[in-house]
Amino acid sequence: MKRPHLSFWLTAIALLSAIFLAGCGSNSGSSSAPRDVRVCAIDSYYGAQGKVDAPEDLSGKDNQIAALVPEADGSITTIVGIGMADGTCTIPQVPAGYYWLQQTTGYSRNLFWTNSSTFDLGLNRIGRPFSGQPVNTTFELDLTGLYPVPNDGATPTIASTNSLVLATPNLSSVSLDSTNPSTTTFSGSEAGQVMPPDPSKGDATYVYQMTPVPSAGLPGEWGALALTTALTLPNFTVNANGNTAISGAMSQSNPAALNFNIDGPSWGTNVGASEEFPFSNLQFSASVQPFLANSDSGNGIDLIDAFSLSSPPANIFQNVSATVDYDNPFPRSWPLVYQVWADVAVGSGTFANNYSSYRTTTLPTSFTPQIAPVRNPMINGANFQSPPAIANPDTPVTLSWFPPAGPAPDMYEVAVYVLAGTSGIGATAQADTILADLVTPQTSVTIPAGLLGAGNAYYVTIGAQSAAGFTATSPYRQGFPNAYTSLASGTFAVGPASAVATSTGKVRMILSGPSGQIHTIPQAAQTRIP
Repeated sequence: MKRPHLSFWLTAIALLSAIFLAGCGSNSGSSSAPRDVRVCAIDSYYGAQGKVDAPEDLSGKDNQIAALVPEADGSITTIVGIGMADGTCTIPQVPAGYYWLQQTTGYSRNLFWTNSSTFDLGLNRIGRPFSGQPVNTTFELDLTGLYPVPNDGATPTIASTNSLVLATPNLSSVSLDSTNPSTTTFSGSEAGQVMPPDPSKGDATYVYQMTPVPSAGLPGEWGALALTTALTLPNFTVNANGNTAISGAMSQSNPAALNFNIDGPSWGTNVGASEEFPFSNLQFSASVQPFLANSDSGNGIDLIDAFSLSSPPANIFQNVSATVDYDNPFPRSWPLVYQVWADVAVGSGTFANNYSSYRTTTLPTSFTPQIAPVRNPMINGANFQSPPAIANPDTPVTLSWFPPAGPAPDMYEVAVYVLAGTSGIGATAQADTILADLVTPQTSVTIPAGLLGAGNAYYVTIGAQSAAGFTATSPYRQGFPNAYTSLASGTFAVGPASAVATSTGKVRMILSGPSGQIHTIPQAAQTRIP
């Protein structure tokens, strides 16, 4: 749920009966009798032609829904949902009380701790549904009026970032080429693959330039990229498997200057930065979110990116106050979204970072973290940073914590990672694999027995999130502002004593548990991060 930058392909359509329509509402289910759980996946697309709801096929193996019911002996009973091609799913006769609602796709597994008999797994998306296939083409570029990066010694050189981008906000975007920083013209060919725009459906297309720019007030080791020039192509189409011409004069249609301030010490404190663990990243961005004004789709078109160029930064607790010039060629009705995020590497894992972010459509006087990290996190009652090995893989692993200081979060997210290693499904992986995301309103999570395979090494992150408009039974639909902060654990091994010492491999998913009731599906790619 954290990086607005995760996507699921979930959908639903208008429901076929009054009963199922009620099932897409809110019902915590106070009865003690087993009940059917009804799941909707309504993806709402906001584009040039307004709001469109599109169904996702939940009947196949690529998008499976199930209820995982904890038993008294620590095992899990899995009740598989009956998914339909119209984007609806019924999980029959789920016992009263709390259970894990599990969604498994080809690239992620998310589990939600809930007692509700209805659940909405839909998303708010920008653009229009696209049911066709991307096409290959060769772009023939002939552009003038480009922004030349000043060769004044004051503007940082950021390699491979003076780029041209072709964007159809109603569909997609594609990088075209990196230009010569000192020239105002560009001619050349670039092969690419793109969803073909259709102007009759409102698909306006833009070519824009992102370049390093001088920025008043940025610390010496910082640099900034900004959208500097653009060309609008309202009737642009693509010649599939042929050549597609893009020509014209780039210009600035709505130049502006943005002043922003970052309270560096507060971000450093929030993620536990220190001389030993300096910022891995401290960054600011301003973007436009096409079409959708009141909800956060997690996507947009960058106007400004400002960040530290040194690693680690020269001063981990400095305030940042800067003014950056940029151009915004897009409709004024599209909201500006401002974001600051910081992270600190605290372990050897690819994603073993303490992380904090804040996204808002209102530019604050100074950016400070809006939610603190959880307090006193533990793994099976032991130290979070140096947890002991788990000898028996069938032993449930319990994570617990205290709420953050300050405002209470809307939810907590526990992400379980398995280290890239020398055996199992991730033997050749270049980065760690996320095994599962577990989302709960409570301050503890028990990882189901059998989920962690023997002979492997793991770590977890525990995140606290708050978001305008958040509801526990519709977790992917969030508004602005939203904030997230997570802490990463130390690495722990799982397995018999003989396997613990060399436990570096990928997870081995098994049908296991005391009664053979665990039903799990291996995953080998990253999940969506909201």
